[in-house]
Amino acid sequence: MNNVVRGAMLASFLNDFDARPEKRVANDDRPQRLVTSMSYELPIGEGKALSLGNRWMNRAVGGWVINGIYTWQLGSPLGAWGNVIYLGGPLNMDPRKVNGAAFDTTRFVTNSSQQLGSNVRTFPTQFGNLRSDGANNVDFSMLKNTKLMEKLNFQLRFEAFNAFNHAEFSAPSLSVTSSAFGKITGQNNLSRTVQMGARLVF
Repeated sequence: MNNVVRGAMLASFLNDFDARPEKRVANDDRPQRLVTSMSYELPIGEGKALSLGNRWMNRAVGGWVINGIYTWQLGSPLGAWGNVIYLGGPLNMDPRKVNGAAFDTTRFVTNSSQQLGSNVRTFPTQFGNLRSDGANNVDFSMLKNTKLMEKLNFQLRFEAFNAFNHAEFSAPSLSVTSSAFGKITGQNNLSRTVQMGARLVF
């Protein structure tokens, strides 16, 4: 495969002598993506639906705000496939299988001495239906606002990123002669991160 920059586009050719570039999905193709968020202020405290009748009690118990962001999207296309020998048949791709190969590696010739050298390539470098693991993430936060003076507010923050500690696995290895061929050995996102903070708003 040969890559040629044409204007602002990167054109890839399966073979140097091809008249037309290869047609494939982009590396950043994500045809399905959902992001939704929520914010809810508890109706407790001075001026709220539920007032405790005491200024200090309202300050202590009221002022809580709950926030959440949920993100879901398909993963990136697997790529780029090398100049492999594909024997045909379904690959049965499972982007979350980490205890073995994520697809059927027996559909390929993996012996290094049998790999192709000079040949006309017909096997595409990417497929839209073979994708790595996608995003399925929840971020959560709780805020406690306490009014100290007319124009002075104290805010206590509790935040959890990837709150459910859901792993997003990286793409499996596509190096056909490697012992790691077809195996997922990494993670794209960070594990659960929790932080607390405080600030004065004036």
